[in-house]
Amino acid sequence: FVGDAIVADQPPFLAAADLPVWIESLKLLQSPPHADSVLVSSRSGLISSAQLRTHLSYLEKVHELVEELAAKKAHVDAVDALVPQLMKPFHPPVDRHSMYVNRLRHGLRLYYQRHYQPAAGEPLEE
Repeated sequence: FVGDAIVADQPPFLAAADLPVWIESLKLLQSPPHADSVLVSSRSGLISSAQLRTHLSYLEKVHELVEELAAKKAHVDAVDALVPQLMKPFHPPVDRHSMYVNRLRHGLRLYYQRHYQPAAGEPLEE
């Protein structure tokens, strides 16, 4: 059971994420002895190895993009421009599209603030 570590066909919620740890956890699932395990997601049911690879690749892309913004010392508002690109792999039903976009934007903003723009006096997380 992988809980929400893997969700298929929708962007993951990123607000409380630790992307490097999440990415390493998914890589572990691809390695022996886990490579032949049956993966069950809380939101998506059975997860195929292709879905695992897709989700892992997506998280790596998200991490790369936010790291680039952080290197530029971009303001949190800059993450909003990432949302259209990060929504491209998903084709939600019309009635869920705005929910997915808003969830992605909100999660990205909170993730970026928490990891790259802490309040005065708070240490940066690694």
